[in-house]
Amino acid sequence: MLRVIQAQKVFEALECGEIESGQGLNQELGLGRPGQTRWGSHYKNILNITTLYSTIMKVLEMIGKNPLYADDRGKAQAIMEKFESFEFIFMTHLMLEIFGYTEFLSQSLQRKDQNIVNAMALVSLTKERLQKMRDHKWEVFFQNVCSFCAKHEIEVPDMDALYVPKGRSKRFFAKVTNLHRFRIEMFLSVIDLQLQELNNRFNEVNMKLLLCMACLSPTNLFSLFDEMKL
Repeated sequence: MLRVIQAQKVFEALECGEIESGQGLNQELGLGRPGQTRWGSHYKNILNITTLYSTIMKVLEMIGKNPLYADDRGKAQAIMEKFESFEFIFMTHLMLEIFGYTEFLSQSLQRKDQNIVNAMALVSLTKERLQKMRDHKWEVFFQNVCSFCAKHEIEVPDMDALYVPKGRSKRFFAKVTNLHRFRIEMFLSVIDLQLQELNNRFNEVNMKLLLCMACLSPTNLFSLFDEMKL
């Protein structure tokens, strides 16, 4: 159903001149099962969810309304309710941003022929980008989320109003504003967790050790050999 609806949308967009045709363009997208040992699958799935959002919603609506899908109508309606929530859109975009920063690092660290010096440089660059996002990109990020919500007719809560959890008891949440909930408890907290994880795995001592070990590389007849680093 996803493929059929998306193909129709692509055809209509080509007819209207909204998109261009060509080799490598308008590739068919899908939703695969994420693998716990392949973190790139998480990034790809979240990216496809945001790209195919309107198509996914159309499929869920068709399943939720059609008596032929009696066993899945309740599931489709529940998923659709989640998809239409601002909190889901917010977290999806946040995960997409963070995975976007870490995906290249993840791919590089999995390469058997990766140069240690280059790998450590990528670790430092990823930390810097996440820190910059944390300190300076809240306004831009929030505006992107709101633009996505406006495009898909999703209600954006008043940031000055008290946060009201959907489908969960208020007793488990402190009385805070929506701004505090989404900026402090979600945006900053998730980025801080990612930075802490990177710092734990690649602290100053570990990175210095790995950089010094690079002098043992046999590449180009041990051209990187350095007695001081050894």
